[in-house]
Amino acid sequence: MNKLDDIELRECKALLIQVPLKKTHKTSHGEVSYQRSVVVILETAEGFTGVGQVDPIPKYSVETPEEICLVINSYFRPMLVNKQVFSISSIMDEIYENFPDPLHLEAKAAVEMALYDLMGKVRKLPIYKMIGKLYRENIPVVGWIGQVSPETAGREAIGKLEEGYRALKVKISNNVDDIERIAKIREAVGYSIELRADANEALIPNTLLKKLERYELKWIEQPAPRRHINYLAKIRNKIDIPILVDESISDIHSLINIIKEEAADYVKLKVMKQGGISSVMKMIDICKAYNMKCTIGHGFNMGISASAELHVIAASSTNVVEDVNEVGGPPDKMSDDIISNQLEFSRGSFKVNDRPGIGVEISEEKLRKYLRGDHGIHKS
Repeated sequence: MNKLDDIELRECKALLIQVPLKKTHKTSHGEVSYQRSVVVILETAEGFTGVGQVDPIPKYSVETPEEICLVINSYFRPMLVNKQVFSISSIMDEIYENFPDPLHLEAKAAVEMALYDLMGKVRKLPIYKMIGKLYRENIPVVGWIGQVSPETAGREAIGKLEEGYRALKVKISNNVDDIERIAKIREAVGYSIELRADANEALIPNTLLKKLERYELKWIEQPAPRRHINYLAKIRNKIDIPILVDESISDIHSLINIIKEEAADYVKLKVMKQGGISSVMKMIDICKAYNMKCTIGHGFNMGISASAELHVIAASSTNVVEDVNEVGGPPDKMSDDIISNQLEFSRGSFKVNDRPGIGVEISEEKLRKYLRGDHGIHKS
């Protein structure tokens, strides 16, 4: 049995990969046809390896994949290599001291995720046992529908229902077609299935929001740019649709501000966006204290990052974190992945695995296939 004070980090590297999507997806942030992600690999002198991954999206994410790689390889790496791993916090504290939140949250998330994976392998524990207890083994997620034509949205909604999804999420903007898209979905599948709408920061006027009330949405997500907190608080009191906030929340202080300003009925948390697993768990505790329910999940995850978010959900009570969450990517959007053991997914639900750490392994062949550039990796 290895003692933690005997574990020494020998290498840290961040790699940029690019994987095609099954099809082009459109949101208010633009169109994407491939996923450009950052993979972090930690190696120890004792032969242990930890992996982490973040999957930034243009205009949604604060930093590009190239910037994330640069930050990790040039600035975080010297704080990691040749250091003994007493605990995850012992490593991350130095990073936070030099780069306080909300700086480089996605880079922090990738590194911390790899540390959790590493420590889980050393301790022979899955991440959910490191951060809590198992509240749920099966995790249902939403069926995702992009900004497609109303007719296509209706057909896709029927397909998602047949595939076993218990809730649907549709992307909207701020024009009349969005009302028709939602109307066609309700016409196709009725009102017994939960429907969520996501504006991705498109400024939705109050008149349009009022027209959406009849479609009984679970919530409307981020119907204003991320810094327009006052507008979110204002419209929340004028419409009969709950407001969920996503892009407006980065670090813990931003979450507390949203709660104090009464700008949301629900909040969305993501391991990537919030700066790591530990930060998300702290935010879940804050939500519990303020009686604020949340949903978890990035829609464009790949296998490593999706598995990390599933562990967070598994270790969280449904009293705070929604029953149906929003982890996406591997089953519905990605044409391929860099992991060798695919996530277990059936009838709209993931199953959390019990393997140590994150529970997935990188395929060296797939990693080489999708690798892009040298990313400023330290040459020893």
